[in-house]
Amino acid sequence: MKKYLLLALLLFTFGLLAEDYYPGRVLVKLEPGVSRREFSSILDGQKYEMEKVLVRRLNIVSVRIIDSRISAAGALTDLRANPWVEKAQLDHKLTQRQTIPNDPNFSSLWNMHNTGQSGGTVDADIDAPEAWDLTTGGVTPLGDTIVVAVIDGGCDINHIDLVDNLWTNRYEIPYNSVDDDSNGYVDDIHGWDAYNSDGSIPSHSHGTHVCGIVGARGNNNIHVTGVNWNVKLMPIAGSTSLTSIALEAY
Repeated sequence: MKKYLLLALLLFTFGLLAEDYYPGRVLVKLEPGVSRREFSSILDGQKYEMEKVLVRRLNIVSVRIIDSRISAAGALTDLRANPWVEKAQLDHKLTQRQTIPNDPNFSSLWNMHNTGQSGGTVDADIDAPEAWDLTTGGVTPLGDTIVVAVIDGGCDINHIDLVDNLWTNRYEIPYNSVDDDSNGYVDDIHGWDAYNSDGSIPSHSHGTHVCGIVGARGNNNIHVTGVNWNVKLMPIAGSTSLTSIALEAY
């Protein structure tokens, strides 16, 4: 019963959103090992026609609906039932959005979103809002936490716009002078100080600034936002002209 109810809701949704997709086409990803020629040969020529290959390496093709009596939703159901089809979806219309965080000083970050502020060149930026439409960071597509080590002079680990994104070594007991996780570093709670070979992180304006560029907490109504809103920052004090310190930092 739940299956049929879900299908009914989906069909109803398709009816409501008819203007959001091209009605005469379905996008199909074939099962691994199925050739496009084979798939084309088994299609009902009175109903469908394989138009063209969209992504060759992923075996994705577009299928045109020939029979005007068949709705896009009906074709979608039909093609999904085909044992040679791995996935099928409508040819949705894409719209360009821009995810703008609520951090009060974001408007000054021309490198992320250049609107010509301060006499700059419009769109001379990294297209951050367009990227944030896809993801604001935090984890990889496989669900692993993203950690970025910032090797500089240190960092203000208590900074209000960084503290929530600060990396913490969960396997180390804070400041007990014991290498609890046996990784060779004693009390490496939030990073490492390669100058003094301990877990203390000296406050440093430039290192704090760089950490902010990488991962100031985004959309928290505080100061600015980093390129990655939810990344974990591991500050390493090790900006140096000495090879020995640089090696320890890395």
